Amino acid sequence: RGYLDVLTRRFLQRLYRERPDLPQFYLGDHDPDGAAIFLLYLESCPWLIWRGLFARDILPASEAETTTPPNNIPALPLKPRDRALRATLLARKEVRSNELIKKEIESIEQKFELESLIEVYGPQRLCTEFLPSKLDRNRSESV
Repeated sequence: RGYLDVLTRRFLQRLYRERPDLPQFYLGDHDPDGAAIFLLYLESCPWLIWRGLFARDILPASEAETTTPPNNIPALPLKPRDRALRATLLARKEVRSNELIKKEIESIEQKFELESLIEVYGPQRLCTEFLPSKLDRNRSESV
């Protein structure tokens, strides 16, 4: 949905009041704006669980430590505005005090959009493997 609005936050808050047993996940672009959106949601919805998009969702484990994606993965370079936003996010108190969030934001060296998952996984695997694994309640990998 992009940068959140009041109605979206109210919807999530009401859903939580009505069904606190239902987990709420955030899955956004792997870029500074995606991280900023998650942090904005987190201010009014502290139960929200960040499930990505993380570099490890796109880069194979052997390449997750590098900043060069495989040729078939569409990555966009960070622009000066993106780098400035990442630096601003890393300076925030709630980021500095949460090592997992800090590590994820530090790992943003290039931009991956959610749409790129279709090219990485293909439509079938995206729907039958990737998304169900991200929305698994018992999954320990989250921020």
